[in-house]
Amino acid sequence: MRYQDLENSTKIIFKVFGVILALAFLWVIRDIVIVLLLAVVLASAMEPLVNYFKLRRVPRAVSVLAVYILVFAVIGSIVYLMIPTLIEQVRLLGQNLPDYIAQLRNRIPEIGGLTTNLDLSEFGKQLFQTVNGGESVLTRTVGLFNGLLSVITILVVSFYLVAEEKGMKEF
Repeated sequence: MRYQDLENSTKIIFKVFGVILALAFLWVIRDIVIVLLLAVVLASAMEPLVNYFKLRRVPRAVSVLAVYILVFAVIGSIVYLMIPTLIEQVRLLGQNLPDYIAQLRNRIPEIGGLTTNLDLSEFGKQLFQTVNGGESVLTRTVGLFNGLLSVITILVVSFYLVAEEKGMKEF
């Protein structure tokens, strides 16, 4: 039996079933699709700067590496400048948190019952022991390496897309 010989209702059922299968497949490979989309976005952002270097007779691979080094240097500088301020602010918050809780109790008396038995050290221990619903250290470690592998994959794929002369144009 050929597709043209089927009734319209049967054709519609097949089309709906095909769309559902395609969406289910995309849901299963969503992590791969997200990595590829991020790599394409990164490669698209790097393409003009790499073309500028190419006009100055710098090889594409060297210019891509130079752009990566430049981006990492800028991000590293920003993080380097922010870390001391962030550490100082967290330290100040830790020192002033009991005062803030007391001020909150004074302003909203109804909340006093919720904060009277609050032990900050115990709260901190519980916070770090039961992050994400009590997942194990192994689960968190696997998640960290999974994220790190995704970042490396994005960087490598975008490198190849930009380093190839027609990589982004043919993609």
